[in-house]
Amino acid sequence: PIALHVMALTLGSSTLIVVPVCVMLFATVVEFAIMSAVATIYDIVSFAPSVMMTLTLAVSFDYSLFFCSRYLEARAKHIDDRVADVMESAGHTVVVSGTTLILCFLGLLFFPSGVLRGLAVAVSVGLGSALVFTILLIPAIFHIAGERLCRIHERLARLVTRQKATAAGDRRGPNMWERA
Repeated sequence: PIALHVMALTLGSSTLIVVPVCVMLFATVVEFAIMSAVATIYDIVSFAPSVMMTLTLAVSFDYSLFFCSRYLEARAKHIDDRVADVMESAGHTVVVSGTTLILCFLGLLFFPSGVLRGLAVAVSVGLGSALVFTILLIPAIFHIAGERLCRIHERLARLVTRQKATAAGDRRGPNMWERA
């Protein structure tokens, strides 16, 4: 909950929180489904799911924040194809960063410890799941509902501003021309 509040404050949009929550949910469900099959092959330590989920949530949140901030920047610059602009700028960075993390954790496979090998597989599956859903799901959400999410936020912000003005003693409120 605290991370979502921080994201809302950072982005200045409470409605864009839908994006990282969707990514986190899908990535978590898929990573645990994959790991249930992998656990029949590899010996997975008991704390590996906790580490896997923690890193998946952190990476999903971080990458989602990056994509959302780029989307809002493209929107502020009135760029027509915002999703393509976001994918060109943030997409490459996210893919390189995620791939680097996965390769680093896969490096643990070369150690002779079964604990490290199981952890390497679990965390790599989790990071891979987060990376795939970040790259595939966020552009789809922006394409389908990005503008609606931003417009909902703008309406909520106007409503809160109007209510603050009314509470502060400005009982006049908007006139007919301001509402139009």
